[in-house]
Amino acid sequence: MARYFFDTSAIVKYYHSEPGTAEVSRIFAQPDRNIAISSIGFVEIQSAFAIKVRSGTPDPKNAGMQRARLMLDVAAGDLDVSLGAAHDASLLLA
Repeated sequence: MARYFFDTSAIVKYYHSEPGTAEVSRIFAQPDRNIAISSIGFVEIQSAFAIKVRSGTPDPKNAGMQRARLMLDVAAGDLDVSLGAAHDASLLLA
């Protein structure tokens, strides 16, 4: 199983089209992969969505859809939200 640890800027690319989105989408499409984000990253992602709305892209409705996709991906197990720094470090060493 391929294991990835995404920081906030990487995971945002999956939900908002920008340079690097194609590569992140390719990783998400891999069968039998594990993508983890830190628990603080989960909060930072939502902040990044809000910053993008304030800058005009996307509009609030689309940002809400991005947030909903994030929540569904976490609920479905497509994203592993780590419990804390010690857990995060163990993923980097695996």
